[in-house]
Amino acid sequence: MIRRAGLARRQSHLSAFFLLGAFLTCLACNTRVETVDSGSSADIEALTSDPAALSEYIVRTLQNTDPLERARAISELLLGLSPDSLQPVLDGYEDAFLDQGDVELVLLAEWWASFDPVAALAWTSKNLRTDHPRVEAAVVRAWARRDPLAAAGGAIEGRSFASKPIFETEMKLALAVGWFETGKPGLLDYLRRIRSLETQQRALNALARLHVLRDGPEAAMHWADELSDGEPMFKLRVIQRVAGAAARVDPPLTARWAARNLHEWKKLYVNQSYPILVYTRVALMWVRVDPEAAMAWLRGLDPGIDRDVAVSDAFNEWRRRDLAAANAWLRRQKPGQAWLDLAVASFVRQQVDAKGDIDWAEALRWATPIEKEEQKWAAVAYVARSWLIDDPTAAEAWLATRTEIPELYQRKIREITDSARKKRERRRSASPIGPAG
Repeated sequence: MIRRAGLARRQSHLSAFFLLGAFLTCLACNTRVETVDSGSSADIEALTSDPAALSEYIVRTLQNTDPLERARAISELLLGLSPDSLQPVLDGYEDAFLDQGDVELVLLAEWWASFDPVAALAWTSKNLRTDHPRVEAAVVRAWARRDPLAAAGGAIEGRSFASKPIFETEMKLALAVGWFETGKPGLLDYLRRIRSLETQQRALNALARLHVLRDGPEAAMHWADELSDGEPMFKLRVIQRVAGAAARVDPPLTARWAARNLHEWKKLYVNQSYPILVYTRVALMWVRVDPEAAMAWLRGLDPGIDRDVAVSDAFNEWRRRDLAAANAWLRRQKPGQAWLDLAVASFVRQQVDAKGDIDWAEALRWATPIEKEEQKWAAVAYVARSWLIDDPTAAEAWLATRTEIPELYQRKIREITDSARKKRERRRSASPIGPAG
Protein backbone atom coordinates (compact mmCIF):
# COMPACT_ATOMS: atom_id res chain seq x y z
CA MET A 1 0.00 0.00 0.00
CA ILE A 2 2.83 2.41 0.82
CA ARG A 3 4.45 1.78 -2.55
CA ARG A 4 1.14 2.31 -4.35
CA ALA A 5 0.49 5.55 -2.49
CA GLY A 6 3.94 6.80 -3.45
CA LEU A 7 3.30 6.05 -7.09
CA ALA A 8 -0.02 7.82 -6.91
CA ARG A 9 1.52 10.95 -5.45
CA ARG A 10 4.09 11.03 -8.23
CA GLN A 11 1.36 10.69 -10.84
CA SER A 12 -0.86 13.39 -9.40
CA HIS A 13 2.03 15.82 -8.91
CA LEU A 14 3.78 15.03 -12.19
CA SER A 15 4.63 18.56 -13.13
CA ALA A 16 5.77 19.55 -9.65
CA PHE A 17 7.84 16.38 -9.28
CA PHE A 18 9.52 16.96 -12.63
CA LEU A 19 10.35 20.53 -11.70
CA LEU A 20 11.69 19.44 -8.32
CA GLY A 21 14.00 16.93 -9.94
CA ALA A 22 15.22 19.61 -12.29
CA PHE A 23 15.78 21.94 -9.35
CA LEU A 24 17.94 19.38 -7.55
CA THR A 25 19.93 18.87 -10.74
CA CYS A 26 20.37 22.60 -10.97
CA LEU A 27 21.68 22.80 -7.41
CA ALA A 28 24.14 20.03 -8.13
CA CYS A 29 25.43 22.11 -11.02
CA ASN A 30 25.94 25.19 -8.80
CA THR A 31 22.92 26.90 -10.38
CA ARG A 32 24.46 26.89 -13.83
CA VAL A 33 22.14 26.00 -16.68
CA GLU A 34 23.48 24.13 -19.69
CA THR A 35 22.23 25.13 -23.11
CA VAL A 36 21.54 21.75 -24.59
CA ASP A 37 22.22 22.61 -28.21
CA SER A 38 25.43 24.61 -28.02
CA GLY A 39 27.19 23.12 -25.01
CA SER A 40 27.76 26.59 -23.46
CA SER A 41 26.48 27.55 -19.99
CA ALA A 42 24.77 30.57 -18.48
CA ASP A 43 24.55 31.67 -14.87
CA ILE A 44 20.96 32.19 -13.75
CA GLU A 45 21.84 35.26 -11.74
CA ALA A 46 23.55 36.78 -14.74
CA LEU A 47 20.54 36.04 -16.90
CA THR A 48 18.14 37.67 -14.45
CA SER A 49 20.20 40.86 -14.51
CA ASP A 50 20.11 41.01 -18.32
CA PRO A 51 16.54 40.67 -19.66
CA ALA A 52 17.67 40.54 -23.29
CA ALA A 53 20.13 37.73 -22.55
CA LEU A 54 17.42 35.81 -20.68
CA SER A 55 15.01 36.09 -23.60
CA GLU A 56 17.72 35.03 -26.05
CA TYR A 57 18.62 32.04 -23.88
CA ILE A 58 14.99 30.91 -23.80
CA VAL A 59 14.74 31.17 -27.59
CA ARG A 60 17.88 29.05 -28.02
CA THR A 61 16.69 26.49 -25.51
CA LEU A 62 13.30 26.14 -27.16
CA GLN A 63 14.99 25.57 -30.51
CA ASN A 64 16.51 22.33 -29.26
CA THR A 65 15.07 19.35 -31.14
CA ASP A 66 15.18 16.95 -28.18
CA PRO A 67 11.87 17.41 -26.32
CA LEU A 68 13.13 15.91 -23.05
CA GLU A 69 16.26 18.06 -22.98
CA ARG A 70 14.19 21.09 -23.91
CA ALA A 71 11.73 20.50 -21.06
CA ARG A 72 14.57 19.83 -18.60
CA ALA A 73 16.38 23.04 -19.44
CA ILE A 74 13.24 25.16 -19.24
CA SER A 75 12.30 23.56 -15.91
CA GLU A 76 15.72 24.25 -14.45
CA LEU A 77 15.60 27.83 -15.61
CA LEU A 78 12.10 28.60 -14.34
CA LEU A 79 12.89 27.17 -10.92
CA GLY A 80 15.71 29.68 -10.54
CA LEU A 81 13.73 32.74 -11.63
CA SER A 82 11.70 35.17 -9.58
CA PRO A 83 8.43 36.81 -10.67
CA ASP A 84 10.47 39.86 -11.71
CA SER A 85 11.72 37.87 -14.72
CA LEU A 86 8.23 37.29 -16.13
CA GLN A 87 8.41 39.77 -19.03
CA PRO A 88 11.73 38.61 -20.53
CA VAL A 89 10.49 35.01 -20.15
CA LEU A 90 7.34 35.88 -22.10
CA ASP A 91 9.42 37.69 -24.71
CA GLY A 92 11.60 34.62 -25.18
CA TYR A 93 8.58 32.36 -25.53
CA GLU A 94 6.99 34.78 -27.99
CA ASP A 95 10.01 34.62 -30.29
CA ALA A 96 10.28 30.81 -30.19
CA PHE A 97 8.35 28.28 -32.24
CA LEU A 98 5.98 26.15 -30.17
CA ASP A 99 2.78 24.42 -31.11
CA GLN A 100 -0.51 24.89 -29.31
CA GLY A 101 -0.50 23.25 -25.88
CA ASP A 102 3.15 22.11 -25.93
CA VAL A 103 4.62 20.94 -22.64
CA GLU A 104 6.95 23.97 -22.44
CA LEU A 105 3.86 26.17 -22.37
CA VAL A 106 2.43 24.02 -19.59
CA LEU A 107 5.63 24.47 -17.58
CA LEU A 108 5.46 28.22 -18.06
CA ALA A 109 1.81 28.19 -16.99
CA GLU A 110 2.66 26.20 -13.83
CA TRP A 111 5.45 28.64 -12.93
CA TRP A 112 3.42 31.77 -13.60
CA ALA A 113 0.38 30.47 -11.73
CA SER A 114 2.54 29.91 -8.66
CA PHE A 115 2.64 33.68 -8.10
CA ASP A 116 -0.08 35.26 -10.29
CA PRO A 117 -2.71 32.76 -11.45
CA VAL A 118 -5.18 35.46 -12.48
CA ALA A 119 -2.79 36.99 -15.01
CA ALA A 120 -1.59 33.55 -16.14
CA LEU A 121 -5.13 32.44 -16.89
CA ALA A 122 -5.90 35.64 -18.79
CA TRP A 123 -2.74 35.06 -20.85
CA THR A 124 -3.92 31.61 -21.96
CA SER A 125 -6.89 33.03 -23.87
CA LYS A 126 -4.93 35.77 -25.63
CA ASN A 127 -2.41 33.61 -27.46
CA LEU A 128 -3.04 31.07 -30.19
CA ARG A 129 -0.51 28.66 -28.72
CA THR A 130 -1.81 28.83 -25.17
CA ASP A 131 -5.57 28.81 -25.80
CA HIS A 132 -5.62 25.07 -25.15
CA PRO A 133 -7.25 23.01 -22.36
CA ARG A 134 -3.87 21.55 -21.36
CA VAL A 135 -2.36 24.99 -20.67
CA GLU A 136 -5.47 26.40 -19.03
CA ALA A 137 -5.78 23.28 -16.89
CA ALA A 138 -2.18 23.69 -15.68
CA VAL A 139 -3.00 27.18 -14.43
CA VAL A 140 -6.24 26.13 -12.77
CA ARG A 141 -4.70 23.09 -11.10
CA ALA A 142 -1.78 25.14 -9.76
CA TRP A 143 -4.19 27.84 -8.58
CA ALA A 144 -6.37 25.25 -6.84
CA ARG A 145 -3.33 23.92 -5.01
CA ARG A 146 -2.81 27.41 -3.58
CA ASP A 147 -6.41 28.41 -2.92
CA PRO A 148 -9.17 26.12 -4.25
CA LEU A 149 -12.05 28.40 -3.33
CA ALA A 150 -10.45 31.37 -5.08
CA ALA A 151 -9.71 29.20 -8.10
CA ALA A 152 -13.30 27.99 -8.21
CA GLY A 153 -14.56 31.55 -8.24
CA GLY A 154 -11.97 33.22 -10.42
CA ALA A 155 -10.99 30.44 -12.80
CA ILE A 156 -14.38 28.87 -13.37
CA GLU A 157 -17.36 31.01 -12.43
CA GLY A 158 -15.86 34.29 -13.59
CA ARG A 159 -14.31 33.05 -16.82
CA SER A 160 -15.60 33.18 -20.37
CA PHE A 161 -14.27 30.06 -22.05
CA ALA A 162 -13.37 30.00 -25.71
CA SER A 163 -15.11 26.67 -26.31
CA LYS A 164 -17.93 25.87 -23.94
CA PRO A 165 -18.70 23.35 -22.57
CA ILE A 166 -15.48 21.47 -23.38
CA PHE A 167 -13.04 23.97 -21.88
CA GLU A 168 -15.20 24.61 -18.84
CA THR A 169 -15.46 20.89 -18.13
CA GLU A 170 -11.70 20.45 -18.46
CA MET A 171 -11.10 23.33 -16.09
CA LYS A 172 -13.41 21.88 -13.48
CA LEU A 173 -11.55 18.60 -13.73
CA ALA A 174 -8.26 20.43 -13.19
CA LEU A 175 -9.76 22.31 -10.26
CA ALA A 176 -10.91 19.03 -8.68
CA VAL A 177 -7.45 17.48 -9.04
CA GLY A 178 -5.68 20.52 -7.60
CA TRP A 179 -8.18 20.76 -4.75
CA PHE A 180 -7.73 17.06 -3.97
CA GLU A 181 -3.96 17.53 -3.84
CA THR A 182 -4.34 20.17 -1.12
CA GLY A 183 -6.30 17.88 1.17
CA LYS A 184 -8.51 20.84 2.08
CA PRO A 185 -12.21 20.23 2.78
CA GLY A 186 -15.07 21.35 0.57
CA LEU A 187 -14.35 19.51 -2.66
CA LEU A 188 -17.32 17.13 -2.45
CA ASP A 189 -19.66 20.01 -1.66
CA TYR A 190 -18.35 21.86 -4.70
CA LEU A 191 -18.87 18.82 -6.94
CA ARG A 192 -22.43 18.38 -5.63
CA ARG A 193 -23.25 21.90 -6.80
CA ILE A 194 -22.08 21.43 -10.39
CA ARG A 195 -25.21 21.85 -12.49
CA SER A 196 -24.05 19.95 -15.58
CA LEU A 197 -24.53 16.25 -14.91
CA GLU A 198 -21.91 15.29 -17.50
CA THR A 199 -19.33 17.62 -15.96
CA GLN A 200 -20.12 16.40 -12.47
CA GLN A 201 -19.76 12.78 -13.54
CA ARG A 202 -16.41 13.42 -15.19
CA ALA A 203 -15.16 15.25 -12.12
CA LEU A 204 -16.28 12.33 -9.96
CA ASN A 205 -14.38 10.02 -12.31
CA ALA A 206 -11.25 12.02 -11.56
CA LEU A 207 -11.92 12.06 -7.81
CA ALA A 208 -12.50 8.30 -7.70
CA ARG A 209 -9.33 7.68 -9.70
CA LEU A 210 -7.30 9.88 -7.34
CA HIS A 211 -8.57 8.04 -4.28
CA VAL A 212 -7.68 4.69 -5.84
CA LEU A 213 -4.24 5.85 -6.96
CA ARG A 214 -3.34 7.52 -3.66
CA ASP A 215 -4.92 5.18 -1.14
CA GLY A 216 -5.47 1.93 -3.03
CA PRO A 217 -8.76 0.35 -4.13
CA GLU A 218 -9.85 -1.01 -0.74
CA ALA A 219 -9.49 2.35 1.00
CA ALA A 220 -11.29 4.07 -1.89
CA MET A 221 -14.18 1.63 -1.51
CA HIS A 222 -14.36 2.36 2.22
CA TRP A 223 -14.41 6.10 1.49
CA ALA A 224 -17.32 5.64 -0.93
CA ASP A 225 -19.21 3.43 1.52
CA GLU A 226 -18.88 6.04 4.26
CA LEU A 227 -20.41 8.87 2.23
CA SER A 228 -23.71 10.15 3.55
CA ASP A 229 -26.94 8.73 2.11
CA GLY A 230 -28.49 12.21 2.33
CA GLU A 231 -28.11 12.62 -1.45
CA PRO A 232 -28.54 9.04 -2.63
CA MET A 233 -28.03 9.65 -6.34
CA PHE A 234 -24.81 11.56 -5.72
CA LYS A 235 -23.51 8.74 -3.53
CA LEU A 236 -24.44 6.20 -6.20
CA ARG A 237 -22.51 8.16 -8.82
CA VAL A 238 -19.46 8.10 -6.56
CA ILE A 239 -19.82 4.35 -5.98
CA GLN A 240 -20.12 3.70 -9.71
CA ARG A 241 -16.93 5.59 -10.44
CA VAL A 242 -14.96 4.06 -7.61
CA ALA A 243 -16.00 0.65 -8.94
CA GLY A 244 -14.69 1.51 -12.39
CA ALA A 245 -11.41 2.95 -11.11
CA ALA A 246 -10.78 0.19 -8.56
CA ALA A 247 -11.48 -2.50 -11.15
CA ARG A 248 -8.60 -1.14 -13.23
CA VAL A 249 -6.28 -2.01 -10.33
CA ASP A 250 -7.84 -5.09 -8.71
CA PRO A 251 -10.84 -6.54 -10.59
CA PRO A 252 -11.51 -9.53 -8.30
CA LEU A 253 -11.48 -7.37 -5.16
CA THR A 254 -13.80 -4.84 -6.76
CA ALA A 255 -16.09 -7.58 -8.04
CA ARG A 256 -16.52 -8.98 -4.53
CA TRP A 257 -17.28 -5.49 -3.19
CA ALA A 258 -19.89 -4.94 -5.89
CA ALA A 259 -21.60 -8.31 -5.40
CA ARG A 260 -21.67 -7.87 -1.62
CA ASN A 261 -23.32 -4.44 -1.74
CA LEU A 262 -25.47 -4.33 -4.87
CA HIS A 263 -28.75 -4.95 -3.03
CA GLU A 264 -28.18 -1.97 -0.71
CA TRP A 265 -26.92 0.25 -3.51
CA LYS A 266 -30.05 -0.43 -5.56
CA LYS A 267 -32.03 1.34 -2.84
CA LEU A 268 -30.19 4.57 -3.68
CA TYR A 269 -31.71 4.64 -7.17
CA VAL A 270 -35.15 6.09 -7.75
CA ASN A 271 -36.20 3.26 -10.09
CA GLN A 272 -34.97 -0.06 -8.79
CA SER A 273 -36.11 -1.88 -11.95
CA TYR A 274 -33.24 -0.19 -13.82
CA PRO A 275 -29.63 -1.36 -13.64
CA ILE A 276 -27.30 0.81 -11.56
CA LEU A 277 -24.39 -0.25 -13.80
CA VAL A 278 -21.90 -1.07 -11.05
CA TYR A 279 -21.49 -4.61 -12.38
CA THR A 280 -21.10 -3.13 -15.84
CA ARG A 281 -18.29 -0.81 -14.77
CA VAL A 282 -16.41 -3.64 -13.08
CA ALA A 283 -16.89 -6.00 -16.01
CA LEU A 284 -15.84 -3.44 -18.63
CA MET A 285 -12.52 -2.93 -16.84
CA TRP A 286 -11.96 -6.62 -16.11
CA VAL A 287 -12.66 -7.72 -19.67
CA ARG A 288 -9.72 -5.60 -20.82
CA VAL A 289 -7.22 -7.79 -18.99
CA ASP A 290 -8.91 -11.16 -18.47
CA PRO A 291 -12.18 -11.43 -20.38
CA GLU A 292 -12.86 -15.08 -19.60
CA ALA A 293 -12.44 -14.45 -15.86
CA ALA A 294 -14.81 -11.48 -16.13
CA MET A 295 -17.45 -13.57 -17.89
CA ALA A 296 -17.05 -16.38 -15.34
CA TRP A 297 -17.67 -13.87 -12.54
CA LEU A 298 -20.79 -12.55 -14.26
CA ARG A 299 -22.09 -16.06 -14.77
CA GLY A 300 -21.98 -16.70 -11.02
CA LEU A 301 -23.96 -13.60 -10.05
CA ASP A 302 -27.62 -13.66 -9.07
CA PRO A 303 -29.94 -13.25 -12.09
CA GLY A 304 -31.31 -9.79 -12.70
CA ILE A 305 -31.15 -6.77 -14.95
CA ASP A 306 -27.84 -5.60 -13.47
CA ARG A 307 -26.14 -8.90 -14.26
CA ASP A 308 -27.75 -9.23 -17.71
CA VAL A 309 -26.79 -5.73 -18.86
CA ALA A 310 -23.24 -6.21 -17.59
CA VAL A 311 -22.94 -9.49 -19.54
CA SER A 312 -24.07 -7.82 -22.74
CA ASP A 313 -21.85 -4.76 -22.32
CA ALA A 314 -18.79 -6.78 -21.32
CA PHE A 315 -19.19 -9.19 -24.21
CA ASN A 316 -19.59 -6.33 -26.69
CA GLU A 317 -16.47 -4.66 -25.30
CA TRP A 318 -14.58 -7.94 -25.65
CA ARG A 319 -15.74 -8.27 -29.26
CA ARG A 320 -14.65 -4.71 -29.95
CA ARG A 321 -11.18 -5.46 -28.63
CA ASP A 322 -10.72 -9.02 -29.91
CA LEU A 323 -13.53 -10.12 -32.19
CA ALA A 324 -12.17 -13.57 -33.01
CA ALA A 325 -11.45 -14.52 -29.38
CA ALA A 326 -14.83 -13.30 -28.11
CA ASN A 327 -16.78 -15.11 -30.82
CA ALA A 328 -14.73 -18.27 -30.32
CA TRP A 329 -15.52 -18.15 -26.59
CA LEU A 330 -19.24 -17.72 -27.22
CA ARG A 331 -19.31 -20.63 -29.66
CA ARG A 332 -17.87 -22.82 -26.92
CA GLN A 333 -20.84 -22.00 -24.68
CA LYS A 334 -23.99 -24.07 -24.72
CA PRO A 335 -26.84 -22.24 -26.50
CA GLY A 336 -29.93 -21.41 -24.50
CA GLN A 337 -28.28 -20.23 -21.26
CA ALA A 338 -30.41 -17.44 -19.83
CA TRP A 339 -27.47 -15.47 -18.44
CA LEU A 340 -26.12 -15.09 -21.99
CA ASP A 341 -29.40 -14.02 -23.61
CA LEU A 342 -28.53 -10.34 -24.12
CA ALA A 343 -25.00 -11.17 -25.25
CA VAL A 344 -26.33 -13.72 -27.73
CA ALA A 345 -28.93 -11.26 -29.04
CA SER A 346 -26.18 -8.70 -29.59
CA PHE A 347 -23.95 -11.33 -31.20
CA VAL A 348 -26.74 -12.34 -33.59
CA ARG A 349 -27.41 -8.76 -34.68
CA GLN A 350 -23.73 -8.06 -35.23
CA GLN A 351 -23.32 -11.24 -37.24
CA VAL A 352 -26.19 -10.21 -39.48
CA ASP A 353 -24.82 -6.68 -39.87
CA ALA A 354 -21.27 -7.83 -40.63
CA LYS A 355 -19.66 -7.35 -44.01
CA GLY A 356 -19.16 -10.34 -46.25
CA ASP A 357 -21.16 -13.54 -46.49
CA ILE A 358 -23.65 -14.17 -43.72
CA ASP A 359 -24.38 -17.58 -42.25
CA TRP A 360 -28.12 -17.17 -41.76
CA ALA A 361 -28.56 -20.68 -40.41
CA GLU A 362 -25.97 -20.09 -37.67
CA ALA A 363 -27.54 -16.77 -36.71
CA LEU A 364 -30.91 -18.45 -36.30
CA ARG A 365 -29.41 -21.39 -34.40
CA TRP A 366 -28.20 -18.87 -31.81
CA ALA A 367 -31.37 -16.76 -31.79
CA THR A 368 -34.00 -19.46 -31.38
CA PRO A 369 -32.77 -20.94 -28.04
CA ILE A 370 -32.81 -17.54 -26.26
CA GLU A 371 -34.84 -18.18 -23.13
CA LYS A 372 -36.72 -14.90 -22.71
CA GLU A 373 -39.53 -14.88 -25.24
CA GLU A 374 -39.42 -11.20 -26.13
CA GLN A 375 -35.66 -11.21 -26.67
CA LYS A 376 -35.79 -14.45 -28.62
CA TRP A 377 -38.43 -13.39 -31.10
CA ALA A 378 -36.95 -9.93 -31.49
CA ALA A 379 -33.63 -11.55 -32.46
CA VAL A 380 -35.34 -14.04 -34.80
CA ALA A 381 -37.32 -11.25 -36.45
CA TYR A 382 -34.18 -9.18 -36.96
CA VAL A 383 -32.41 -12.08 -38.69
CA ALA A 384 -35.42 -13.06 -40.80
CA ARG A 385 -36.20 -9.52 -41.95
CA SER A 386 -32.58 -8.94 -42.95
CA TRP A 387 -32.56 -12.28 -44.75
CA LEU A 388 -35.72 -11.33 -46.65
CA ILE A 389 -33.98 -8.22 -47.92
CA ASP A 390 -30.81 -10.03 -48.95
CA ASP A 391 -32.22 -13.34 -50.20
CA PRO A 392 -36.02 -13.37 -50.25
CA THR A 393 -36.40 -16.82 -51.84
CA ALA A 394 -34.33 -18.63 -49.20
CA ALA A 395 -35.85 -16.60 -46.38
CA GLU A 396 -39.40 -17.30 -47.50
CA ALA A 397 -38.65 -21.01 -47.67
CA TRP A 398 -37.43 -20.95 -44.09
CA LEU A 399 -40.36 -18.86 -42.86
CA ALA A 400 -42.83 -21.31 -44.38
CA THR A 401 -41.64 -23.92 -41.89
CA ARG A 402 -41.72 -21.67 -38.80
CA THR A 403 -45.34 -21.54 -37.78
CA GLU A 404 -44.38 -21.10 -34.10
CA ILE A 405 -43.29 -17.49 -34.66
CA PRO A 406 -45.90 -15.27 -32.96
CA GLU A 407 -48.13 -13.20 -35.23
CA LEU A 408 -46.71 -9.93 -33.89
CA TYR A 409 -43.20 -10.90 -34.94
CA GLN A 410 -44.44 -12.36 -38.24
CA ARG A 411 -45.70 -8.86 -39.04
CA LYS A 412 -42.44 -7.26 -37.89
CA ILE A 413 -40.45 -9.56 -40.18
CA ARG A 414 -42.44 -8.42 -43.22
CA GLU A 415 -42.45 -4.73 -42.37
CA ILE A 416 -39.85 -3.90 -45.01
CA THR A 417 -39.93 -0.38 -46.41
CA ASP A 418 -37.62 1.26 -48.91
CA SER A 419 -35.96 3.14 -46.08
CA ALA A 420 -35.44 -0.15 -44.23
CA ARG A 421 -33.73 -1.61 -47.28
CA LYS A 422 -31.48 1.42 -47.64
CA LYS A 423 -30.73 1.44 -43.92
CA ARG A 424 -29.69 -2.19 -44.01
CA GLU A 425 -27.44 -1.58 -47.00
CA ARG A 426 -25.79 1.35 -45.25
CA ARG A 427 -25.28 -0.62 -42.05
CA ARG A 428 -23.70 -3.51 -43.87
CA SER A 429 -21.38 -1.34 -45.92
CA ALA A 430 -20.35 0.80 -42.94
CA SER A 431 -20.28 -1.88 -40.23
CA PRO A 432 -17.15 -1.63 -38.05
CA ILE A 433 -17.50 -5.23 -36.90
CA GLY A 434 -16.04 -6.74 -40.04
CA PRO A 435 -16.29 -10.40 -41.00
CA ALA A 436 -17.67 -12.73 -38.38
CA GLY A 437 -14.90 -14.11 -36.24
